[in-house]
Amino acid sequence: MPEAVVTDGQKGVWFERILTAGLFVVVCLVTFIVYQGSIRNEFVWDDPIVLGQQLQAFHSVSDVFFPPPRIPQFGGLYYRPMILVSYMMDRAMWGDAPIAFHFPVVVMHMLNAGLVFLLGRRLFGARSGALLAALGAALLFATHPIHTESVCWMAGRSDNLATLFIIPSFLSYLHWKRDRGRWWWLALSAALFLGGCLSKETAAGFLLIVVAADLLGIGEPAVEAERLREKMRAPAKSVSAAPQGKAGARKGGKDARDGKNGKDDRRTGGKASRDAAVAAWTIPFVGWAALGVAFLAYWGLRQKGLSDYQEVLRPSSPDPSAQISNVLQAIGFYIGKIFVPVHLDAYIPNIPYPGPSLVIGALSIVLVAVLIRLALKHGERMGAFLTLFFFGGLAPSLAIAYFQISEAPVAERYLYIPSVGFCLLLGYLGFVALPEVLARRAPAEEAAVPPPGGDEGLVSAGRPRGAFSPIVAAVAIATLAVSGVYAAMTVRREQDWKADLAFWTDGVAKSPNEGLPHLHRGLALANLGRADEAEAEYQMAVDERVEYDAEGRSTALNNLGMLYMGKNELDKADGFFERAIRMRPEYSTPYYGIGVTAMRRGEAQGKAGLVPEATRNFEKAEAYFKHAIDLNPQYVKAHNQLGYLYANTGRTRPALEHLNRVLQLVSRGSDYAFAKDLKEQIQRRTGQH
Repeated sequence: MPEAVVTDGQKGVWFERILTAGLFVVVCLVTFIVYQGSIRNEFVWDDPIVLGQQLQAFHSVSDVFFPPPRIPQFGGLYYRPMILVSYMMDRAMWGDAPIAFHFPVVVMHMLNAGLVFLLGRRLFGARSGALLAALGAALLFATHPIHTESVCWMAGRSDNLATLFIIPSFLSYLHWKRDRGRWWWLALSAALFLGGCLSKETAAGFLLIVVAADLLGIGEPAVEAERLREKMRAPAKSVSAAPQGKAGARKGGKDARDGKNGKDDRRTGGKASRDAAVAAWTIPFVGWAALGVAFLAYWGLRQKGLSDYQEVLRPSSPDPSAQISNVLQAIGFYIGKIFVPVHLDAYIPNIPYPGPSLVIGALSIVLVAVLIRLALKHGERMGAFLTLFFFGGLAPSLAIAYFQISEAPVAERYLYIPSVGFCLLLGYLGFVALPEVLARRAPAEEAAVPPPGGDEGLVSAGRPRGAFSPIVAAVAIATLAVSGVYAAMTVRREQDWKADLAFWTDGVAKSPNEGLPHLHRGLALANLGRADEAEAEYQMAVDERVEYDAEGRSTALNNLGMLYMGKNELDKADGFFERAIRMRPEYSTPYYGIGVTAMRRGEAQGKAGLVPEATRNFEKAEAYFKHAIDLNPQYVKAHNQLGYLYANTGRTRPALEHLNRVLQLVSRGSDYAFAKDLKEQIQRRTGQH
């Protein structure tokens, strides 16, 4: 049998694949080295609420997509089923330890950094410096300090997970554009886009990115070929002007006799032009329609899933001009942070430096519009596209500055998806665009020198070696230096996310006049048994000189009541609980607190033989527990305490009803264990079930 012959072209393809896979692994390893410290982080901020209260309410796939009503602190503007699925997977595979929920987020960021590299390889193609551009972009993305909030915070994974869907969706879309007969690439792109939207609402910005790519011809084989033809136009003209020789003359004569130089060529050329025109105007709409169907599917699921949590979008200001100003300030904030990621802060209640941020935001829009216009004028489509990638990815997050959606109008984690475009843009400008600009300015005779046995056109299209290699080397050194600085800044910022106390100590230092950091620092201190320090922070949170809303102040008052209840100073505890109720009557927790203090008094009076007084306090406790449950039917602690009260006063059946309710609501944790143990005691004593 004849031996299989491996051509040089096949060897080149395999070498490129192996190199790409190897560099993908390198990028992932660098990312892991930078973020490996965050794997051992504790839970911070909303993590205990998400895992200890909200996640307990989801018992099936149906619950994930159609959440049951009245889940504690479950917002009506957030619909993220894939995030819930990721939590459930983490818990099922690794358990309840913090590492079980932090390690997967680091892995997601590793994969995203590798995917940025692959996306750069696909976008930049075979242009000179494309490999280094993609690698440099991936390293910048892997180490950029702006990502610490999305990677170090367990509950901040939504941007991370959405990006893990969006980049493969875009790669699939580009595959489809390369060969539109393979419709399954478009179907895969739409399915992945749906997954991104189900991870976070801001993934909808992918629609803008795709539209920009299609309008600019990114990923279009015809456009890429035309770009190469333009670069090769001088050599190509000389080649086309060369005489065809006898064979050409004979072919021309034969074609003339057969009539093929006339009507047939015009017919073929006309049909090709019409086909190209049809493709140019209809194919993008096919892709957009597929992605639009995916978005409509997401929107339908969202409307159905949040039917019990309907919230109305309210403007951030009654003055439309103020809303626009807020958006411009937000843009200025994000532009500043992506370029200079210093003074990072997880809680930003107001946009810092509103005046300069407004100016930067407005000037950025004007400057970007001018630069895109100039880029398109000079045929620089890729630079224009990557700029639009950044703003398209950012656009959905600007709604938070326009409407009252979150307690903070801006957040660093919202730059996660836009930073993909930003890092790719830096890599492209440094390794591809800059050398090409310098090459065009070189003497014409130098640029036209062909390699031995090579194609002149390919040389003029850009070369990875030659006179401008020092420029590429300088850009590579600068990229490594910036990545190293970014990595050091990221490792330093990770320390602020290590534990709740460290996190909120940093928050208080950066926002001393805001109540929320004081409240959460007090809670972190209370959990460590440092009651006196916790009390001081809670008092700061309710201080009139501190900016805080009624909800936050009532929470701080309730926490003060809990502190004094822990010290068994029940009268002082009741005073704080009552103040919290007056400030926010719909707040269920202080009712629970008064129920506990009344029950404790009743137990002490019962032991002292003061039966009438004990009975009155038990009745008061029952009333307050019931009211807490009326306000929050899934309040497991209130159910537990009411079950305990009924059990101790001889009312077995209602006691079992409330304990069973707890066992329905939660499946693990201290509340579950309390209800399970008390129920078993009642059953052993009475035989009832």
